[in-house]
Amino acid sequence: MSSDRFCKLLFVGRPVPEKGLPDLLRVLAAMAELPWLLSVVGDRAPFELPITGIHHRISFLGRVDQSEVARVMQRHDVLVVPSRYETFGTVALEGLATGLVVVAARVGGLKELIVRGRTGFHFEAGDMDDLERVLRSVIGDLDALCQIRHNARLEATKYSWSHVVVATHSLLASLT
Repeated sequence: MSSDRFCKLLFVGRPVPEKGLPDLLRVLAAMAELPWLLSVVGDRAPFELPITGIHHRISFLGRVDQSEVARVMQRHDVLVVPSRYETFGTVALEGLATGLVVVAARVGGLKELIVRGRTGFHFEAGDMDDLERVLRSVIGDLDALCQIRHNARLEATKYSWSHVVVATHSLLASLT
């Protein structure tokens, strides 16, 4: 392991099974020997979460005002998006913009938004062995992620309104 410090993981999402929080918690329980801490942003799940034995390493922050999400993200190393279904992946884009390494399921817009090894890492949705493999790699070499964090910020600029306006204008001009 290249770092002695704890890897600060973050989950941001609604407390519904398709967002994958129970899967993430099961994987983290299997990785209890590694130095990680998890913060969960979102309402408390209305169902039982598998946190036995790891509850002391998890902080449930509750609902956070949208204007505060970026500040919360800046205090973390890795954003985990274990969704089983996702359309675009706004939370992942917000993570990229704040320089987080994003570990995301290969679903929906996350397939294109996250570039493997450049802005983050993918795993197969619902495949907890694959998620564990990726998280072990990331936690095991935090120091190697500096370039990915830089790349993440650059990638997010492609989704700024000014960039989208120029791209849309170019597309429309090419159609006429």
